[in-house]
Amino acid sequence: MLTSSTDKQVVLTFDDACRSHLDTAAPLLRRHGFGATFFITRFNDEWRAKNGEALLGPSDVRALADMGFEIGNHTWSHASGMDAMDAASAAEEIDRLDRWFADAGIPAPDLYAYPGGPYSAQGEALIRARGYKCARSCVVRAWNPATDDPFRIPAIPVTEKGDWDLFRAYAEARPDLVPAGTLPVFVFHGVPDRVHPTSSPVWASAAPVSAPRCAHGRRLIGRDAPAARPRPRRSGNVHFAGVESRMRKSNVWAASGP
Repeated sequence: MLTSSTDKQVVLTFDDACRSHLDTAAPLLRRHGFGATFFITRFNDEWRAKNGEALLGPSDVRALADMGFEIGNHTWSHASGMDAMDAASAAEEIDRLDRWFADAGIPAPDLYAYPGGPYSAQGEALIRARGYKCARSCVVRAWNPATDDPFRIPAIPVTEKGDWDLFRAYAEARPDLVPAGTLPVFVFHGVPDRVHPTSSPVWASAAPVSAPRCAHGRRLIGRDAPAARPRPRRSGNVHFAGVESRMRKSNVWAASGP
C-alpha cells in the first residue's frame, strides 16, 4: 500500500485478461510479494470463438482475486470509442462485465481502465454513476495522486517498442527525474501476448517478466503482498489505498469523488 512518500513506488497494471497473467505474471508477482491490478475484458463473440484459449475464464479471474490481486473493469468487448456509442450500448459494456464478475463470484470492482487507453467522458459518467472510485487512462507521464483527477490517472504502456519503450518507462520511474510526490503507473498486456504480439514488450516474448526490470529501487505496489490463502471480500479501493485519504482532502477529490 502507499505510504506518505511516493518516491520509491510504482504501480503495475495488466490489461485484457491474457492467460499469461495467471500462468506467468501472477506467480512471479507473488514470489516477490508484489501487488498489481488486472483489468478484465471479454472481447466480442467472434474474437472469443477464435482466440478463447488465450483469454482468462471466470475461474481464472477468480483465482487472481483470491490471490489478493485487484480486479478492474475494462468493458465487456474492449469497446474503444465509447464516446461515439449511444448511452445504452456504452452502459451495457460496463454492466455486462459487472454481471459476469458477480456470476463468477468475483468481488465487484471499483476501478476502471478506459479501453484503448484514451479518456472517455461518457465512460467516466457511467462509472461514476455506478460507484467506481478511479479510472486509468494511458498518458505517458507519472501520476500525481494529490493533484490528478482520480478518473484520469495517467499510465505508461510498455509494448512492442522494445528497448525504447522500456527506457521511457525506466525514465518515468527515476526518482531524480520525476516531480516530487509522483509515481509511475505501468500498463502491461500479455507476458507474452500471443494473440496481440504488438502489445507485448520484446523481452517478454523471450523470457518471463523479471522483477528487477521494474527500475531504480522503487517498490512495486497495488496492494499489500498477496496472501497465500483466499481473502475476505474487501471494502474500498485497494490498489490506490492510502492515496484516498489524501485525495479526499484535495480539491480534485472533492469535486470528483463519489
